[in-house]
Order: sequence, then structure tokens, then C-alpha cells
Amino acid sequence: MPRYKSTILSYGGGTNSTALLIEWINRGKDLDAVIFADTGSEQPYTYQFIESYIKPYCKEKKIPFETVTYKAGPRVKAVQKGDWEEGQVVTIYDWYAYSRSVPSVWKRSCTDNFKIIPITRLVKEKYPDSIELIGIDAGETHRAKQVEDPETGEMIYLYPDKKYPLIEWGIDREGCRKIITDHGWPNPKKSGCYFCPFQSKKDWIKLYHDSPYLFNKSLELETNNKRFPEFPLFNKKPNRLDWLKREIETQTNLLDYAEACEIPEENDPMPCDCYDGY
Repeated sequence: MPRYKSTILSYGGGTNSTALLIEWINRGKDLDAVIFADTGSEQPYTYQFIESYIKPYCKEKKIPFETVTYKAGPRVKAVQKGDWEEGQVVTIYDWYAYSRSVPSVWKRSCTDNFKIIPITRLVKEKYPDSIELIGIDAGETHRAKQVEDPETGEMIYLYPDKKYPLIEWGIDREGCRKIITDHGWPNPKKSGCYFCPFQSKKDWIKLYHDSPYLFNKSLELETNNKRFPEFPLFNKKPNRLDWLKREIETQTNLLDYAEACEIPEENDPMPCDCYDGY
């Protein structure tokens, strides 16, 4: 078993990674850093939760809180054309807006470019030979990639520098919520980009009511993409955000939609790879 110089936690802004942070410290374990990959387009409540709870907690426990972002490299078309500068911080929204495209439910490059790569770069620079804690709970073990050991035949994690404590401790989603509640914090809402195509219809409706500016930005991104309407952001009926907006605004009773937004989140999982695992 390799020895690691440091331990870092990949913080996604949601329930799992929040519970992992609390429980790891409660168990008296050392933690050298909490790393948050900011796409620049997270839900407003995610940023608020981090500022109100996570950053103060890390400061109290003397744990560095690191934020990483996507920076345009020399091979990026916008840099080569002179529209962006090399090393410029670019939000995931601006990246898609520039390319006139939208994230796809089939090709999940968002997590790699805007989360895994920035985190990996920081780890190599500041925390070499570290083990990374990932917030995947015991109810979603399929997300922790495993392979068969050719020598023993046992199933082992594909990446030895990744650790999944919630799985090892047998803590599922409900257990994560209890950890957070027992700590005296409110449970964070579902994390993810506000224009994520994996969102449910109720999530889009809630975004329309709570953050109309962000809903309209999403709508603009969808309609301006060069393969619209073949590839929309909204993949549920009516399959287009402009039609959904019209549907919402022409309802005789908008309270019907408000009530729909109160469905418990566990009944509507977000299958996106970046959902709180990173």
C-alpha cells in the first residue's frame, strides 16, 4: 500500500462531499486541503453555502480552502484567434457560448475540462503524492470505478490515489443528510451548473422562478447553439427552453409549478458525472 504525503478532499458543493468533510474531521483524521473546482456557472445557492458554511469551517479547522478554475491553454481556438488570452479564466458558460454549442448528455467533457483537470493541476503543483477523497456514498458504489486485480482476482479501485470513505464507512445518502443535520447545518441543495442538461423539468421551472436571469441566459445559450434545435439543453418535453418558458407563462395557475418544485431531490437524481463527486 503506497504511502501518501498529504490528504485532500475534492469538494463538489453538495450533500455528499459536505458530509464527508464533516465526518472525516469528526473522526480525527488529518486533512491538508479542501479543493473546489469552480466552473463559474454553479447554482447561486452553492456559492452561498460555501461562503456561509464551508469556508468558515475550514478556517476554524485551519484547513486550506482552494478554488481552481479552467484556464484557456495555447491550443484553445479562441486563444489562437486572439479572442482570449492564454491563461485567461473562462467560465463553462462562456466556453460553450463562444463555441456556439451546449453540453451533451452523451459526451461528458464538462467534468474533465472544468473540474478534474484543474484539480489535478493544482494537486501536482502543491500537493504531490497525495490521496484524494471523493464524496461518493454507499448507495452509488457503481460510480467508484473498479477493476479486477489480475493477481488476486479481487475488485480494486481503478485509481489508487482516490479514496471513497463514505463507501468504506457504509454511509448512504440519508446517512450523509443526518451527518450534516447533526452538525447543525442545513443540507445543501443539489449542486451542478445552472444550465446542466441533466436537470429535471422541475429544476428548470425552479430556476425560472428563483433566478429568471440565469434561466434566460440558459435559453440564450440553447437557441444560439449552431445545432439548435437538434441539440437542446432541455431534454424533456417540450424539448426546448423557449417552449418551456411559454408553457410556464401561459399556465392559468402558476402555483402548480411552485408545488412541483417541492418534490424531494432523492426522487430525481442527477446522473451527471460531476454531481457532487467532484
